[in-house]
This record gives sequence, C-alpha cells and structure tokens, in this order.
Amino acid sequence: MFKLDGMLMIGSAGANVGKTELACVLLKKLSKDHNIIGIKVTTIKAKDGQCPRGGEGCGVCSSLEGVYCITEETNSKTGKDTSRLLAAGASRVFWLRVLKEHLSEGITALLDVISPNAVSICESSRAFSLWPETIT
Repeated sequence: MFKLDGMLMIGSAGANVGKTELACVLLKKLSKDHNIIGIKVTTIKAKDGQCPRGGEGCGVCSSLEGVYCITEETNSKTGKDTSRLLAAGASRVFWLRVLKEHLSEGITALLDVISPNAVSICESSRAFSLWPETIT
C-alpha cells in the first residue's frame, strides 16, 4: 500500500479529454513556487500487438519490454505529453508504461526513482481507476 500525500492525480476513463492540458496549466501556475515532478502513467492491457484504440496503433503497448518501463523526458520540444509537462514547468518528468496487472510493481519502482515524498502531478487515463485499490 502507498500513501502519496504530495501527488495530484488527474485521471479519466478515456483519452483526449484534457488531462495533459490541465496538468500543464497547473504546472505553469505552481512550478513558480514549487519543485514539481510530472508523471504520465500508461497502463497496458496486453502486449499482443493489438491496439486498444483500434488500427495498428503507435507501438507503445507492443514495444514494452518486461512488465514496466520508466523513462525520463529530457526534451521539452517534441510535443509529446511528457514533453509538454516539462515545457510547462515540471522540474523532471517521468513516463511509466506498465502492464495493468503489474501496476503496483511499476509504481513502487517509480517511487524508488522520484521518492515517495516528492510533490508531483500525475496524469493517466487508465491508472486512475486502478490506483484506489493500490494507494490509500
């Protein structure tokens, strides 16, 4: 079980509803006075090559090696969600890609990187529904 008092979780049941935009607005306002880590969590149902959004997909799910992967964003100019968080003022940004059934393991590994006491803004379309079972 995890207790993360310093994390604001922005979630939804779907994509393209403004999670990253909200996170960026908050970062622009709050990062002037606070050191805030940006986090994006992508939960992956299966690595079978079938895109949950249909079509061929972007390769995020099928390219996952292992049960999770943590990547630090260092480029604020790519336009990707993680890059947008960095450009908005996050001190550091991490992207956790994780198989749905290994979310707790991925979160634990992420907390080893950022510290459970870090102040952070996290956005995810799927992890939000799973975290209440994991984090109290």
